[in-house]
Amino acid sequence: MKDSPFLSNALSEAALAGIEALAAAPQATFQEQAKLAGLVPAKDFRHADLRNIDLTDSDLHGFDFSGADLRGITGIRVRWDQTTIFDGADLSGSIFASKIRLRTFFNMDQQANNLLASVAGQSWSAQIIWAAENLRPTGKFHELALPITEALFYRARNDEFLQAELMRYLAPRISSREALYDMLTAAISDDPRAAVVIRSVFSILRQHQMTRNAQIRQQALALVKSRNPANQEEAVRFLMRNLPTREEIAAIRTAAEGGDGFLESMYVAEISRLLGQVYELVTRDPVSNATLSMKTVLSSSELKLIARRWLRAKSSRYEKDVNLPLVQRKGSDHYYSADEIEKKAVKVQVLWSNLKRVGIEIDVATDVDANVSIIET
Repeated sequence: MKDSPFLSNALSEAALAGIEALAAAPQATFQEQAKLAGLVPAKDFRHADLRNIDLTDSDLHGFDFSGADLRGITGIRVRWDQTTIFDGADLSGSIFASKIRLRTFFNMDQQANNLLASVAGQSWSAQIIWAAENLRPTGKFHELALPITEALFYRARNDEFLQAELMRYLAPRISSREALYDMLTAAISDDPRAAVVIRSVFSILRQHQMTRNAQIRQQALALVKSRNPANQEEAVRFLMRNLPTREEIAAIRTAAEGGDGFLESMYVAEISRLLGQVYELVTRDPVSNATLSMKTVLSSSELKLIARRWLRAKSSRYEKDVNLPLVQRKGSDHYYSADEIEKKAVKVQVLWSNLKRVGIEIDVATDVDANVSIIET
């Protein structure tokens, strides 16, 4: 929520004091903040400046945003319906824009509304066939096909296959970059059950060179906290593989530290990928090849196994290994002395030490088999 001259004049001192107090509760949702501040959803958000805020997990039933500035609003799992009022609001680039545009269109065009109801009542295969036939220039309902297919796309949120197929037809036919952006951000905000939709969204964003858009990246950060691990994975990869900022890396790290082992391993894997293939190798379990967690204690024998693996990967003479990352190479069968392995183990620990600045702590515990030779293992 923005502090602006408008709000200072429009809200009481008590309300403003409540808003300032909420600065200490950054984890509260927008809806929770409004309640704690004593604001009335039905009247206190008319003509408000709410640009670029995150509405994740907020329930907006009964909120009146008439005349409000809602540009760039983001978030996932935002609940709203006909009781949420947007009359005269600026929705440009927000998660609401495409759905409100469609709502207005179908309210004004009864023929289109009737046709939508008819097509929506058919099977998923019939809907796909209808979209494919009518999105063509020669289609019987070509002039109505685009808004109807987009409306079908949103209605299919519980059918990931249908959504993915409809998106495949829609994306190339949306001529306006703004309209495409609005559809994609709305799709992200629904936090679909299957990652196939999110994967398609991020692929389209890359194709259209939208990966640096601030609102898109804020949406992806919200998705890092998705309840769907597959969507978390897609969001982390999207952010970390498209020039992540320090703030984004820090946010993903915080989410990983407060999450489960899956998100931790994702964070370690993507950090290692950013730093280079040597880091990818030294953050893998030497036996299972699984990515290590953010806080791992290995035995000295495991450290030596990692060191020997590094030596073998670097000296591999297999032709098919030449273009593979170190972690994927079969490695040579060369004999390495204990001294060679010990020297490499020191370098492994140096890399581990470097990782501590990004919250990854891999250490070695003294174990009883520390002096056991692993050269012939």
